[in-house]
Amino acid sequence: MATVYYADNYATPTPSGAVGAIQAAPFLFTVTAALVVNDTIKLVQLASGGSPGFNLFGIRIDIPDLDTGGTAIKFQLGDSTAADRYMTTTLAGVLGTVAAGSISSFGPPIAYVAATSSAGIVWQSLPSRYDAQDDLILKVQTAPTTSATSGVITGYILYSQLGISPFTAV
Repeated sequence: MATVYYADNYATPTPSGAVGAIQAAPFLFTVTAALVVNDTIKLVQLASGGSPGFNLFGIRIDIPDLDTGGTAIKFQLGDSTAADRYMTTTLAGVLGTVAAGSISSFGPPIAYVAATSSAGIVWQSLPSRYDAQDDLILKVQTAPTTSATSGVITGYILYSQLGISPFTAV
């Protein structure tokens, strides 16, 4: 049965700062149980302060090898609107002899390649505007052959808060 998990620091609000300034919000999730199909991990809150929201500019996730018995596990990366908004399918975490994989929006869009152990974010999915609270969600699309019961998924998002610029205020 699918479970909803939360990052270890999920309850920590995303940092706030000056309107338009690029902010970073790190997250980590400690794997303590076998992952199964349709499990979701809420990694970080998006626009946790609500109105006026924010723009999501960048995503980086590092995933350890979570399929210790094969190469079946596949993930999607999205939000509550679309499970695959940012990553339709990635094999990050299923890297055979490579110990870890990554999902990154930095650099050109790339497909997963075992030799490079990385996957790119869906082309033109960033920046994304959030006007209401949402979550960045990593979903297990295909269950692992043999799931690891330990490991740490880490990463961060880059975003800016929306609002009235001090340079255009009357």
